[in-house]
Amino acid sequence: MQTRAAASDPPAAAPLAQAGQLEVRQQLTHTGPAAPQAAQQPMQCAAAAVAAKDVPTDQGMPQKTPNSILLAPLPAAAAALAAAGSAPASAIASPASPAVADQAMDEASAAYSRGDYARVVQLCQALYTAGQSRRTDLLLLLGAAHYQLGQYEQCIACNDQCILLDPTLAEAHANLANALQQLGSTDLALLYYQSALRLRPAFTDAINNMAAAYLQKGLVLQAMEAYNAALAIAPGLAEVRVSLGDLWRLQGEAGRAAAAACYTEALRGERRCAAAWRGLGDVRREAGDATQAVACYQEALRLEPSCADAHTGLGVALRELGRRGEAEAAFHAVVALRPECALALGNLAGMYYDQGKLEEAIGAYRQAIAAQPQFPEAYNNLGNALREAGRSEEAIACYTMCIHLQMAAAQAPLLAAAAVARGGAAPGGGGTGGTSAQHAQRLSVTYNNLASILKATARLAECIQCYEHVMYLQPRCPEAYANLGSAYKDCGRHDEALAAYRHALQLRPDFPDAHANYVHSLQCVCEWGDRPALFKRLEADVRRDIAAGRLPSVQPFHAMAYPFPADLALAIGRQYAQYCVTVARRLGVPRLAHAPPLPLAPGQRLRVGYVSSDFGNHPLSHLMGAIEVFCYALTPSDGSEWRARIEAEAEHFVDVSAWGAADVARRISADGVQAVELGLDHAKRASLRARLQAARLTCPLFDTAGWVRDFERTLLCMWAIHCEGGGPRDFEVEPLAEG
Repeated sequence: MQTRAAASDPPAAAPLAQAGQLEVRQQLTHTGPAAPQAAQQPMQCAAAAVAAKDVPTDQGMPQKTPNSILLAPLPAAAAALAAAGSAPASAIASPASPAVADQAMDEASAAYSRGDYARVVQLCQALYTAGQSRRTDLLLLLGAAHYQLGQYEQCIACNDQCILLDPTLAEAHANLANALQQLGSTDLALLYYQSALRLRPAFTDAINNMAAAYLQKGLVLQAMEAYNAALAIAPGLAEVRVSLGDLWRLQGEAGRAAAAACYTEALRGERRCAAAWRGLGDVRREAGDATQAVACYQEALRLEPSCADAHTGLGVALRELGRRGEAEAAFHAVVALRPECALALGNLAGMYYDQGKLEEAIGAYRQAIAAQPQFPEAYNNLGNALREAGRSEEAIACYTMCIHLQMAAAQAPLLAAAAVARGGAAPGGGGTGGTSAQHAQRLSVTYNNLASILKATARLAECIQCYEHVMYLQPRCPEAYANLGSAYKDCGRHDEALAAYRHALQLRPDFPDAHANYVHSLQCVCEWGDRPALFKRLEADVRRDIAAGRLPSVQPFHAMAYPFPADLALAIGRQYAQYCVTVARRLGVPRLAHAPPLPLAPGQRLRVGYVSSDFGNHPLSHLMGAIEVFCYALTPSDGSEWRARIEAEAEHFVDVSAWGAADVARRISADGVQAVELGLDHAKRASLRARLQAARLTCPLFDTAGWVRDFERTLLCMWAIHCEGGGPRDFEVEPLAEG
């Protein structure tokens, strides 16, 4: 019987999952605005860097990107344009007269306002070749159009020429900085923002965009200072105040009150600011008030139906409230708005996964990876979905790819995290702080998931290596040692298992699952010291778990062998039965046919199915006359004589090691099995046999044949009670007399 493994999700211990079912998944949420240049951070549990929002410029030009494009004032001639109509670019004579040039500039400005940037380029280039190449307003407008078309090199050339003509034009310095930022030249962009501010200290748009550049470099404090500087000049900039609130929110609980104050102040000045409602929803959701968060997100969407961040936050809040259908609809809306956004696809996939829609989840995760191939969390979560679908090899490949991507992106921080965790200093003397610890935690999640599936497929040596990696990355994590101990125990290395459990309990004395596994390992090696005290604590832990509605740390099979009262063993069984029902519902399999509850006819045998990982060197065999045995092997053959014997002697033997759980359930139903006993990875007894032989205890510990006969009679009695319509109750089976 395989023991339960602790889920490693430090520092707070996650609810412990059944062995082989480790469900540690990073939350794919992204409720803040995305950084304009940096690749969106694909963290399921962290928002990407928050960038400056679109801010109206001093000239009132419409904004299409987070970086404001700044144009010098243009002469207005709307009436003349209405009377004369639009002039084709080819009609501009060379050299152009001032009146014709001004009319063409007004037409270009109008084209920019309606988003016809190609027409702007056409008109401005015609003017440029018609002798107007020294007009700075023309160069600013042409550069702005190139920027909006994504032609950043041409934008830089226009603004560079503009600066040569008029070095005091702050707009040209700021626009040049915007284009440099889009090309990734953030340091140079910051220099040009600073030069723009030297020319015009109250240039709020430049300050705002400079904050976005600081964020691109990870300089959050400098970005906050820039936002505060802009607000000191123009307190009514609601979008800037929202961006500042987003940065405060990134500080976690410590910055939550300041973030709420920013959003509230923004709404005081502009009640229809959808971004502020979105931010207020984020704050309330993170504070645990999902109901109020939903109301805020809905108000944001009423004001701005295309606000993808509000749809995302709404989906997360609805999921927390258990309103899964509505949450799925919200995530669908995000994907409709951002069809190529890996984060949006990842959130939708996670919602599918939560509802047991495994094929839909697998498809959406693959779409997320196609949109962003360097997306480690999508690989991790895809591995989870593939594992539950029974596609073990594909799941292992996904977990492995996730580890490769995380290691490539964070080699130095991970080494620093391990050094700091062991009480040393980070390499180079720098403080890596929370970043390195975060890298280590994320990598540990994936190693845990990989170890879990390797364990389920009997690849114990590789499983142990994965858990050792987790222990190295998080040496102060008790769950890491508990999981390692379980892997050691499953391959018969009981002394090492006991040492690992002791270490886990030293790090966290109140660790029920580690204590339960420790007690079980002691029984496996016949260590009876302190047995009464150990079982007294174990019983108290189990009763506390049951009272709290948690899955007990002792499994039903073990409870039958422990000195527990019958009522406690029955309560443990009921709790695990409810857990199995919950897990089964997630498979999305319709109700399967069960054998009818009819008494056995004369000569008819009870059909018993064994679903086990132990048809190897720990044989399960009830090849008795009164029971027809069906064996379903969860692991491939280990090549042992025991496996070969069972395969040969069992009436029905099916290797389901590569099947999904749903397929196994369908096969059992089709076989008409009347009773199923689950045996999951019994700990091998090699070490125990060696100890018994060393102590010369080679005689049988009990009458195996008699026990088998009694167990057979117990199964028949249980079936009779079931046929009578009775529920679980106590009953006794008198042992058969010898002879």
